[in-house]
Amino acid sequence: MKKGKRKASKLGKTCEWNLISKSLHPHPLYQQCCRVCCRLIGATQILEQISENEQERLFELERKDQENIQMQKYLEKLMEEDRSKLERKAAEQKLLRVSKPCEHQCTELDTP
Repeated sequence: MKKGKRKASKLGKTCEWNLISKSLHPHPLYQQCCRVCCRLIGATQILEQISENEQERLFELERKDQENIQMQKYLEKLMEEDRSKLERKAAEQKLLRVSKPCEHQCTELDTP
């Protein structure tokens, strides 16, 4: 690592504060203070990234929940449509059985 350059975070960015401070203030205490500031800036950036990632994760969970709710409503609608179709068919079949006499002129009661 070259003298005067310091990594602010694991992202590979160099800390300009350290470069500026050494050129303006060659005093070692000021340079040490600047290194601490660079670390704090890097730590702040990491915390901001963590917060952003958490927000993104929460938005994604909310979106998935909404999709699940919509899918459940759609499935319930399909089930209701199927149920009504089956009821309609059963009613039609019952109507056909009652209104249509047997071709052989027999009734179900006569059969052994």
